[in-house]
Amino acid sequence: MNDCYNLKITAKEWQFITSAQYSESLTEISKNMNTSYVTVYRLYTMLKSKASFNYVVDFKKMNLVHITLFFNGYQKIENIHPLTVSIRKVFGVKPYYMVSAFVPYIYREAFVKSFDNEPVKTIIGYETYKWKPDSPLSLYLESSETIIPVFNVFYEKYDNLNYPVDNTDYTYKAPDKIDIALIFRKYKHPFEPLTRSIRHIRKHDPDFPLISKQALSYHYKKHIKKLWLYNSIIPLYDSYLVPFRIFYFEGKEAPILARILINLPTFYLTSIDTDKAILVGQPPCHIFENIYRIISMFDVEMPLGDLVMSNKNMKSYLPPLWHFTENNRWIWKDIKIKILQPI
Repeated sequence: MNDCYNLKITAKEWQFITSAQYSESLTEISKNMNTSYVTVYRLYTMLKSKASFNYVVDFKKMNLVHITLFFNGYQKIENIHPLTVSIRKVFGVKPYYMVSAFVPYIYREAFVKSFDNEPVKTIIGYETYKWKPDSPLSLYLESSETIIPVFNVFYEKYDNLNYPVDNTDYTYKAPDKIDIALIFRKYKHPFEPLTRSIRHIRKHDPDFPLISKQALSYHYKKHIKKLWLYNSIIPLYDSYLVPFRIFYFEGKEAPILARILINLPTFYLTSIDTDKAILVGQPPCHIFENIYRIISMFDVEMPLGDLVMSNKNMKSYLPPLWHFTENNRWIWKDIKIKILQPI
């Protein structure tokens, strides 16, 4: 079966992935790899066709939470709040719509109520993580050009992940509009030049101010860089061969379980609530036994069962969060936009 094969990552590609984790630009990656910029750019281009690039920031410092909502899949969703990042159709015992968004903490309830239907499940992500290549549960094998899970070190590596979720100290304070726009553009394009990012933002929002290169550099160095945690470059399977799976956990040990599993290669994202968590990834068939062996060790339930994401409409939106601030404070606007493509 094709879905049981490991992803092939060359030694140079792996060196790029690990060097990029804490590098701010392709030039810095070139220095860390001790190789030419041309070689680095070629690797970058090749990886963009088979990996997801992510700029991971501390959303709590922005007073934002990552919200995931599951809706009854038999009901239609035609209008969404503009803070919505994605809508996915997922299938299990029943069909669902999975909606995700980055929302100011103080308006989390307003966002949930903005939908015509009541969600089946709501996860307020106070913690959001992407997979990291230096994870203790991931190992690169140059001989086979694969990244493999390391289950035999699991028992000695998770004690430091057992701590309560911090859902306190959120305020109305918002970053500068320019900082917000750049962060959410860099979220999927971490190595894009800032001037190009602004051009893209203005293409979709013509009223956004045109900013000089010097001003952009100032915003990045003084504000954005302080929020940045790391870059995550996640190799992906062809989703028609290995579909994205969603693991939804409930229970007092859901947070620690999600923090553990996101360390395994092929897992993509986890969003963690106080006693719930959602995990998204492409685990291939040959590691399922070990994944469920770990899950069975913790006090959790999976009330939605096994969930697989549809390949249709695998698009995400750039949420215009900068429209929801005034005087560096988050504000709420009770508006909706029509979904451009049917789900």
